[in-house]
Amino acid sequence: MPSMKATKSVRSVSSRRSGQSRRLPSRSCGDLSQVAMTPRRTKSAKNFRRGRKRVMVAAMNAKKPSPNTAAERPPPEALLAFLRGVGSGPENFDLEQILRWDFDRWENQHNYIQWLFPTDEESEYHPEAPVLTPEVQEEMLVDPQVEDNLVRCLEKFLSFLGLDCSFDEDIPVITDISGNSVHSRAAAPEEERKLPVKVFKNLETFRSRRVDCWVVNCPEGNHNWFRISRVLVSLRLLGLIDEAEAFYLCLESLWAAGDLPGFAVHSMRIWRESAGLEKRPLPKRQKRPRGPCACVIS
Repeated sequence: MPSMKATKSVRSVSSRRSGQSRRLPSRSCGDLSQVAMTPRRTKSAKNFRRGRKRVMVAAMNAKKPSPNTAAERPPPEALLAFLRGVGSGPENFDLEQILRWDFDRWENQHNYIQWLFPTDEESEYHPEAPVLTPEVQEEMLVDPQVEDNLVRCLEKFLSFLGLDCSFDEDIPVITDISGNSVHSRAAAPEEERKLPVKVFKNLETFRSRRVDCWVVNCPEGNHNWFRISRVLVSLRLLGLIDEAEAFYLCLESLWAAGDLPGFAVHSMRIWRESAGLEKRPLPKRQKRPRGPCACVIS
């Protein structure tokens, strides 16, 4: 009598997902406060990615922009007055009050970053926020008070991320015949130029800000990564091109050193484009031991 070979039982997809399955229940839409993933160690990142995809779908379905956001949006002149330091912004807070907020409030409140760093596109999550128009942009580009306040906002935001910056006033600024400053990247495209500003990791505060700003804690990675993209675009629109490039170079160094998770590779490409450095190659990331993944939506 021939020997019987042991065969592995094949279970259906429905049976594998039933019983003690750890996958999230299917949600086509609903309240995000009810969608969460508990931190756990997994042998593979596939389970985490599958669960994260479900939460992302729920997040997309939960977005319900108001149809009257254009009428509720403040006029562009209010944005100009706010960045000049003479007008009120979100919830009647002025610029000085927002800059005095602690990091916890910067982390948990989400309607102020559109005022500190405006762009020419409508905010996806806060469509009631002001939008930078060409007329207001031209006024901001020639207003020294707006430039000074933008630098102060950038310094506060970098400190929030656990970063720091320094300015080198000894580096000359290239100007044209009319006396207007010229971006030195166009003057010397082939050689690595020295920026008058440097952004770097603050060794004393970066570790304490890592959980809030640099680890994967939401379906898209980290909501502060969206803020970084906005800041880079806003700096370029308002003439702070050197600051935007220095900011990206710091992000690039964090990526190369392995201080950013591997999931941030998509954000790195977006940041590179936001800084206007599309042709710059992305460096290789140094691998580090993986820890437990957590994804919580609240």
